[in-house]
Amino acid sequence: MFKRYSYRIEDYRLPQARTERIERGNEIGNDGMRLLQAVFHPATPGWLRKVPAVEMLRRTWVQEFQIEDQTVCWRHPKNIPPAGQRLVSPYDSVGRAGSKRDIEWQGWKVHITETCDPDQPT
Repeated sequence: MFKRYSYRIEDYRLPQARTERIERGNEIGNDGMRLLQAVFHPATPGWLRKVPAVEMLRRTWVQEFQIEDQTVCWRHPKNIPPAGQRLVSPYDSVGRAGSKRDIEWQGWKVHITETCDPDQPT
């Protein structure tokens, strides 16, 4: 288990073959679901559910995985929330996916307006 999670999981670290990639995603989904079940078990202290990292894990798992026939499965890309609502990183809860023409990004979008008013920043 340590070997599987001792480094940050990034897309490029997942297997390239589609079937292997799905298998690895399902393994990750099962591991996370077991952890969440343990955290939300009635015998577990309630304060643990309030840890921000646990809430982020829960939100990420609801978005990325579903249970089909009592098996945790990676969601199909057509079955995830729309870009404006979707978490794009478990490290940033408010960053979102965006695109404009041929440019796509994950994170933040800032709108800056220039003004000629001398009392305002330019």
